[in-house]
Amino acid sequence: MGDSQDLRVKLGVLDPVGDSGVFDVVLIRPGEANGVEFSAGVLKDAVNLFENANVFIDHGGVFEFTRSVRDLAGVITQARYQETKGITGRLRLMTPSGWLEDFLRQLVADSERGLAVPRVGLSADLYIRRKGGNVEEIRRVNSVDIVFDPAAGGSFERVLNSVGGRPPLSPPHGKNGGEESHGGDEVGEKKVEDVVVKARKEHGVKEPVVLQEERPQGAMLRESGHPEALVMAAAQGTAVQELRRVQCSCVLQSVLDANRDLPEAMTTLLQERFQGSIFDAADLQNEVAAIRKAWSNLQEKNVIQGMGTGSDGSPAGDRVSVPRVRGMWDSLDRVQMAFDRLMGLEVPGEQSDLPRLTGIRELYLMLTGDHEMYGRFNGDRVTLANVTTSTMTSVVKNALNKVLLKSYNMRPQWWAPIAYEEDFNTLNSVTWITLGGIADLDEVTEGNAYTEKSWSDNEETSDFVKMGNYVGITLEMIDRDNVGSIRQLPQKLGLAAARTLSGTISALFTDNSGTGPALTDTYKLFDASNHSNLLTTALSTTAWDAVIQAMFSQAEATSTKRIGVRPATILVPIELEKTALTIINSPNEPGTADNDINVRQGSARVIAVPEWTDTNNWAACASPLDLPGVCVGYRFGRAPEMFVADSDVVGSMFTNDEMRIKVRFFYAVGIGDWRALHKNNVA
Repeated sequence: MGDSQDLRVKLGVLDPVGDSGVFDVVLIRPGEANGVEFSAGVLKDAVNLFENANVFIDHGGVFEFTRSVRDLAGVITQARYQETKGITGRLRLMTPSGWLEDFLRQLVADSERGLAVPRVGLSADLYIRRKGGNVEEIRRVNSVDIVFDPAAGGSFERVLNSVGGRPPLSPPHGKNGGEESHGGDEVGEKKVEDVVVKARKEHGVKEPVVLQEERPQGAMLRESGHPEALVMAAAQGTAVQELRRVQCSCVLQSVLDANRDLPEAMTTLLQERFQGSIFDAADLQNEVAAIRKAWSNLQEKNVIQGMGTGSDGSPAGDRVSVPRVRGMWDSLDRVQMAFDRLMGLEVPGEQSDLPRLTGIRELYLMLTGDHEMYGRFNGDRVTLANVTTSTMTSVVKNALNKVLLKSYNMRPQWWAPIAYEEDFNTLNSVTWITLGGIADLDEVTEGNAYTEKSWSDNEETSDFVKMGNYVGITLEMIDRDNVGSIRQLPQKLGLAAARTLSGTISALFTDNSGTGPALTDTYKLFDASNHSNLLTTALSTTAWDAVIQAMFSQAEATSTKRIGVRPATILVPIELEKTALTIINSPNEPGTADNDINVRQGSARVIAVPEWTDTNNWAACASPLDLPGVCVGYRFGRAPEMFVADSDVVGSMFTNDEMRIKVRFFYAVGIGDWRALHKNNVA
């Protein structure tokens, strides 16, 4: 073994897959690849480096120091280590439904049918440190690329978010008295055969030539007349014939499997023609083409034609109107979409011809008939069907809810990478449970009993809080057509909801002079003596390395074993963002004169917390997939809800001529395990 060496390797991942833009993948398995050995321990330590790794189409060239956005395919998320597979994750394509997804989907389909597929897979581009033939550490993951002929590693596992797959090319079929039933049209076997024969002639498909016997390789020897040659030729010819027959049978079965959407009568005809015979593959494909054309001819009369066009294609002046199919929208749906557009929301492309509302006053009069602005519903003046006393508020609520949700989601949710989030079905207090560690297993000698191993769990609780307010839309605002103000109401409420949750999570790090809330063990979240997760060092390369070591060295409960969890995120005020980015992204260690390599490059993401005003303090968090630190529970959804008062005979509409919009947000914020968090309170 020589001294440790740093080098860059590109590792392959096999087995293509693909549908719906999201795939479960195995990124790299323990074992040998490109002449070096990756152990399970090395891979476990490198899991976080694969989180959010970019995925490109093909590797960059030797002299390609930057990659083009045009080659970007997607990103890896939810990286984790599984004992039976290695490092796994999810690949999310950035442009789903494009050629790449179609290509990967086809690979999956062929692979699942047992067909031969191109050697296309993922290939990880890594910087590693090795000693001899063994990898000691994966230092950095540059990217995970989709390439041809990858070296080694893992596989695509399955497709996520699929919605039932593609529709069949033909209706389902089954036997009815020896015949096939397709949409009420009886297609018997004789009729099928007649149509196939006709299709061959009409479309120039030659009759398949089935080779029942093939000239054996020993034919020339047999013709020489020597007895030994005759025996050898006969045996040789029989073996070759049987081999060809088996090969043709396999090809036929693959073709039948690939054409299961055809009626059974047609696949039976194909099977009877070629089963047990030696044939040319081109003849088989020609026969399949003829059968598919025949099936298309049989179905042609059942296809709906002319729908969606404005004319029948006759010369100008002689055109006849034909029906035009539109989306199944009623009048209220179109009113809803018209108000959505007035509030700045997008409408479906096929509804782009919707008449535009002049303002909210027009909507109010249309849905209430209240021309005198009494604040009550007048059904005699409403011309739209299905309009009731609650229609106006329902339309307003639906549109403003969409604006509220859009505004809430537009606000950067900085806490998403560090928080474990869960939905609950009651408002009971939430108990966040973290199991304690178990030390090494004890040896059990022959004939002796097993001994009990001690363990414990840590429980932290948090209560749900209800946050909310209401704002009013008065009849005066409606009469003045104050669209701009009404449009901004849900936007501002959405931003306020996001800021509220953001502030609650931020306070976990800043409460009690920066030491956080008290936990069930009576100590504050950040405690140098009892939790070993509080330092006072200014942010620097050396300080960051000290935090990595401190978190990695934390011990399991009821055990002195190290948990071995690394920080995945640096949390900073905006004033320290540049310093943190320099530490994480610089190829050379900042502040050194001898051009040392920055071994911590790419070791974490940097997030600036909006609420932090102390310009010196900073913190670190582990990935919630490794160890949940910050925990957020939701009730009634992960976004604020909106309600609108909808009665004109009681409440605010009656007493104040005001349509009140209420926003409500239930959530619970707490700590799962303090070992996942570290803080530096700098004087």
